[in-house]
Amino acid sequence: MTSQSLTRSALLLALMIVCSQITVPFGIIPFTLQTFMVYLIGLTCTPQSAAKITSLYALLGLVGLPVFAGFKGGPQQILSPSFGYILAFILASSLGATLKAKLPRKLAAHLLTLIVMSLTISIIGSSYMGFILNQVMGQNHSFFDLLAIGVIPFIPGDLVKIALSLVTYQVLARQIVLDPLV
Repeated sequence: MTSQSLTRSALLLALMIVCSQITVPFGIIPFTLQTFMVYLIGLTCTPQSAAKITSLYALLGLVGLPVFAGFKGGPQQILSPSFGYILAFILASSLGATLKAKLPRKLAAHLLTLIVMSLTISIIGSSYMGFILNQVMGQNHSFFDLLAIGVIPFIPGDLVKIALSLVTYQVLARQIVLDPLV
């Protein structure tokens, strides 16, 4: 690992932690800027680096550092309905980095990559949330209830974060060694 990639990883991890604290309470799943950072990590890193950064973020929170939304952390977070989204960040960022490397450097390809990342986060996060709510907490939420709680309300914000991540990526591409959109 070069000093440049190590510095980039550390900076992205730090920004992920900061963006996790930019929170709007929104039911049991808060609205945060975490996904914005996951999108940027997917666009700016290799699949391995992306997975390492997001895994380290999850690990730091699980060992008790208050890095999750609302300054939460600790092993008890595994039983939080929102923890599945954090787990999804690992797969989504790595998948996004893989797609970005394989697809052409075009706006449409980057947009497709970000949409796949968003869908990955929504599917894994809401599935985990359903398991925790229904199996662990003994509630009885239908599939449509889970969509109404953990997916649908976040679509407009996710679209804004996708657009912002595309713009941010393009600005970063001009400033540091990244592949700009053609």
